[in-house]
Amino acid sequence: MSFVAILIGVALLVASILLVAEPLFRKKRSRASARKESGNASRGSYQQTLLAIRDLDFDHQMGVLTDADYEQQRASLMSEAAAAYENKTPDGGDLEQLIEAAVRQRRRNANIAHKQCANCGADLDQADNFCADCGYVASGACPECNQPAKQGDHFCTSCGAHLVIVEGVVG
Repeated sequence: MSFVAILIGVALLVASILLVAEPLFRKKRSRASARKESGNASRGSYQQTLLAIRDLDFDHQMGVLTDADYEQQRASLMSEAAAAYENKTPDGGDLEQLIEAAVRQRRRNANIAHKQCANCGADLDQADNFCADCGYVASGACPECNQPAKQGDHFCTSCGAHLVIVEGVVG
């Protein structure tokens, strides 16, 4: 046999061994990373923490973890489970999620200030200076310096800009 044929045979043998063994290495890495991710994700959820403890027990029984590592990780997960259980509400929901939902609702309600156009009654946002429906002055602000201006004023009291009033529109 030639030297090149032997070299090609050895290369194919090494490649086939790596191809066959790769899922075994990937499985070990994915289990370790999954355990780590489940540990991080379980901080907020009681059920996820209990599942992580179950997986940890299984790994210890299968001999994947040493006794020292098992005890350390189990103690950490048990404290996380206790903290997650304390944050749990009686109906099974997460207290943190309920608080966030209440804050979002309150912010939504605060943003809905009932400001209406004096001319047509259309709803306006707090930042609107003019009505989008009829063009009426919503805030009575000077278009140059944005300072308050009264209806009927011909000049801005702050910057002196000429206020053109056409059917209730300052311009």
